[in-house]
Amino acid sequence: MKKLIGILLLLSIFLTGCAGMAAKREVQGNTFYSSQPDLIVKMAPEFKYIDNKNQTESVAIHSEEVSLSKKVEQFIFSDDSDQTGGWVRISTLRNGFFYQNINNGIKNVLESGNENHHGKKYQYCVFVNKNKQGKCALIKRSGRVTGASNNTLLEIYYAERLKDNEPSCGLWKEADMLTRSQEDRLKQFMTNSREKIQFYPEN
Repeated sequence: MKKLIGILLLLSIFLTGCAGMAAKREVQGNTFYSSQPDLIVKMAPEFKYIDNKNQTESVAIHSEEVSLSKKVEQFIFSDDSDQTGGWVRISTLRNGFFYQNINNGIKNVLESGNENHHGKKYQYCVFVNKNKQGKCALIKRSGRVTGASNNTLLEIYYAERLKDNEPSCGLWKEADMLTRSQEDRLKQFMTNSREKIQFYPEN
């Protein structure tokens, strides 16, 4: 019994030490590094690191009437013209968890599926969004739920603004209603997303 208590005590000390280890997240040049969750992504050379936005908010999760504390960190990159860009978003719940199907609830999805980056499975979806200035953009979100209790949501976004001569936001709502030119545009967008944001194996 004494041996078991000793083992449990050591385990408790180990777990406490791990919980206290702060995640290291930083940007070097055009590359984003994170120790928790493990991630290395390199942005396109023309993308410049704009800002790191952190916030803590109380939110209702999973349609339950429960207020949970969510910490959000965003690392934002953009080109000089502000026409294309990418960002990394890491959300952590203090007391709660994220569902594995992260695409559930996303509206007007044009394409979705799974992709593998160095042994890790990501879910992705593509949709159109309008900002406060009324500008529309094609957006791809790749993400996965991680953490010992599924309390961390890792998301990587890529965005391209639609040009004035391209179909408006309202014409990008249904995948099966896209014209041939829109389908070609979407295919090119997907190619661009893979070229502009590249995943690298963690050390």
